[in-house]
Amino acid sequence: MRLLNLFKLIAICSLYNLGKAANILGVFPIPSKSHDILGSTLCKHLSNLGHNVTYISPFLHESQKDFHHIYVKEIETIRVDHMKQITQDISDLIFNNPEVQQLINSKSVLKFDLLIHFMGMDSTLALAHHFDVPIIIFSPIGGFPHINNLVVNPTPFSYVPNALLPFTENMNFMERTINTAVTLMFPLHEAIMNWISDKSLEKYLPGSLPMQEIKKRIELVLVNTHISTESPRPYVPNMIQIGGFHLHNPKPVDEALKNVLDEAKEGFIYFSFGTNVNVKELGENVMDIFRKVLGNLPLKIIMKYEDDFMENKPDNFYLEKWFPQPAVLAHPNAKLFITHGGYGGCTESLYYGVPMVCIPFFGDQFKNCADAEINGYSITVKLNELSEKSFSEGLNKVLYDEQFQEAVKFKSEMYRDQPMHPMDKAVYWIEHVLKHKGAKHLKIKGADLPWYQYLLVDVFLFLGFVILIACFISICIMKFLFRKLFGAKNKIKVN
Repeated sequence: MRLLNLFKLIAICSLYNLGKAANILGVFPIPSKSHDILGSTLCKHLSNLGHNVTYISPFLHESQKDFHHIYVKEIETIRVDHMKQITQDISDLIFNNPEVQQLINSKSVLKFDLLIHFMGMDSTLALAHHFDVPIIIFSPIGGFPHINNLVVNPTPFSYVPNALLPFTENMNFMERTINTAVTLMFPLHEAIMNWISDKSLEKYLPGSLPMQEIKKRIELVLVNTHISTESPRPYVPNMIQIGGFHLHNPKPVDEALKNVLDEAKEGFIYFSFGTNVNVKELGENVMDIFRKVLGNLPLKIIMKYEDDFMENKPDNFYLEKWFPQPAVLAHPNAKLFITHGGYGGCTESLYYGVPMVCIPFFGDQFKNCADAEINGYSITVKLNELSEKSFSEGLNKVLYDEQFQEAVKFKSEMYRDQPMHPMDKAVYWIEHVLKHKGAKHLKIKGADLPWYQYLLVDVFLFLGFVILIACFISICIMKFLFRKLFGAKNKIKVN
């Protein structure tokens, strides 16, 4: 009954299309809570503005007026660091979901105006072709080769590091070599992912176009970055930076947590490794280091800990399975953030002006930590080099060296100093695509060129051929003149 009412409402909005309201389909299938927060924040805001939004994700949300959630719970079991599993299994789980099937089979009565898709890597992108709508891609990070390739965004390997490498813009020769080699492998990776997705489409959406053709519907890319969170780099007109769009004055924390934070007169350290890393699973040796070093500090330790009980818990530890992270970091007593280097946590820490100690684990975390360190508001401690000495030295340096506080304050001010709120910017460009039924006027011509023309391979081959011919002719002329000149002298001598 709930599904029937949902589709009736969408159908009514489709038929009457009241005012400027649009029917938007949002697909954010990655089993990462931090990414879901970004997607749900954007889509709920669109629904608050009067757009009718259908949101597909693996995390539970309450459906409300103009916001209809399709919950694909099974995706939560997929590990976020297995790319093949992400693209293949996620698509299977979404297409097999009864609500999604009903959505697909209701094409004759349903009309969507736009698809907002997370990263554009799995076969659910084909829903845009199924409903005949343009695509806006949402990227949670910058510098990801797959995203740049979608809109042919120029990324010079000499100073734009791959998001999955622990490099900054200041790369030495070997780092530039690795950055070039790894990034050049991504078109092959994308081709494999397209092949996997095409196989999925044959099963679930027979008659659909290949993924490579479907990607031509991509009109715009929203990138969750800002000049304060990444090094300066080029962006094409249809690649829009909206970094910080989800950040605002956080909701007040509950009374119990508020008392703990307020009573930490000397300040507190917030410790969280996000939703994808379980602190307890790091082993007793690592936990002993955390307990000994942090337990000796005169500060309160606010730790996200997934278990109900911690053995030998120090007196200054306050444990919960979940914290409202923005509200904790925004508290005036926050002195330091110990993090795994997830992009969401790094941007929140930067926005609220809290320096960090980073312990990265996988993915873009290494680069996020490297960027924070080179900008002067963080220190990175590698997990395989973690010891009481290295951890303690890192903590004390960030806590008591004023340069870290000054650096994060400068970056925080830069992050907040934007001509318009990034959420308003995101909404403007989404509605721009809706209003003009696409954004082809923003696409660069390079997106339509074959790779050999875009890279001027044909021109360089031609110029190389011309130079070779010119060299050959020059050599022949020189040989001819040489023979004439010296041949004539030899004849004179003989005579």
